[in-house]
Amino acid sequence: MKLSLKRTGEWGYTGAYELNLALLLIAIPSVISIIAYFIPSVREGKRIFSPMPGMIALRIGLEGRSRRTTSKSTMFILNLFILLFAVALVFGYKIIIEALVSTLLPKSAARGPVFVPIIPGVTIPLNQMVTLVWIIAVSIALHELAHYWSAVRQGIKVKGGGIGWFLFFPIAFVEPDEEELMRAPLIDRIRVYSAGPATNMALALLTLLLIQYNTHPGIYVVGVERGSVAWKVGIKPGDVIVEINGVKVTSLKQLGSIIEKAGRFELVIDRNGKLIHLEVVKKKGRLGIYVTPWAPSGLFRSLPPETVMGLVMTLFWMNGINTGLAVINALPLFITDGGKVFLDIGSRFKKLEKPLMILQAVTVIMVVEVLINSLIMLR
Repeated sequence: MKLSLKRTGEWGYTGAYELNLALLLIAIPSVISIIAYFIPSVREGKRIFSPMPGMIALRIGLEGRSRRTTSKSTMFILNLFILLFAVALVFGYKIIIEALVSTLLPKSAARGPVFVPIIPGVTIPLNQMVTLVWIIAVSIALHELAHYWSAVRQGIKVKGGGIGWFLFFPIAFVEPDEEELMRAPLIDRIRVYSAGPATNMALALLTLLLIQYNTHPGIYVVGVERGSVAWKVGIKPGDVIVEINGVKVTSLKQLGSIIEKAGRFELVIDRNGKLIHLEVVKKKGRLGIYVTPWAPSGLFRSLPPETVMGLVMTLFWMNGINTGLAVINALPLFITDGGKVFLDIGSRFKKLEKPLMILQAVTVIMVVEVLINSLIMLR
């Protein structure tokens, strides 16, 4: 296996075996999910069913009911769900509004894509799909388990739940008793709806803290090509490039602009807290190092470079996936958790029903506009 730096700055394994394995693990359930719909016994099944081409699901025993909790700690968590849901909702509108405003700016000042759909081989490298699939699976499972826990802790019956596959990705679902859910007080229903996005928001914040605490900006060497210029002068995996020719280096772009030309370079590297000066004479060609734009600190500082890279990239993916799940589900898009919250509030307070319906319609239009603009930027 060989580590390589992508043009986007993302890392991944490029071995043919890993790539073929990724394609196989994604292709098999995807093909099954498409074929299943055309089998009547599966399409109309009760335990295994396929409501549409590309989707197959399995109901599992997830029934549960408990008396309404009186625990202060449980009530604190249930109310915290609403707070985190509100944070995700506000953050979602902030992202959308900033993205729409950026479309009015000159191209040089506009921000990059905001909502980027996960399309294997297009927006996501195929060699990262296996990692991405299990992160999505865990994130969705925790989202649905939070809905389940919130319901049963408030005495609302859950009829069941299940797992499945839709196109390229895993899915999960929970089925509360609709009659009991609608009979429950409004605040209880809001807690149930909020639980999923809130859990994803909490995971997003947790992974962000782990990244912030255990990394810092820096040019971190994770690999050196044997026989290369870098290998000959003694640069090693785990080194952090601090300066080149007396100039502090803080970004990959800056590093590339300095070393792309032939010449003599004075490098200062940080190796386990000790500054080392190296002289590099480079002709045309590559220096022979693989680097990331961040260096480990805190708990990650003593770990091997390959382990650090894997952990940080996993945390980046978990942060991005859970932020996306939290925001999309919190926004009032009719069928989302946020849409259900707005619908129930409108049903309870009739004067708010029409304004909230209009807000949902406007939100859908805004999200579609941002998504289209993001796809255009990817071209």
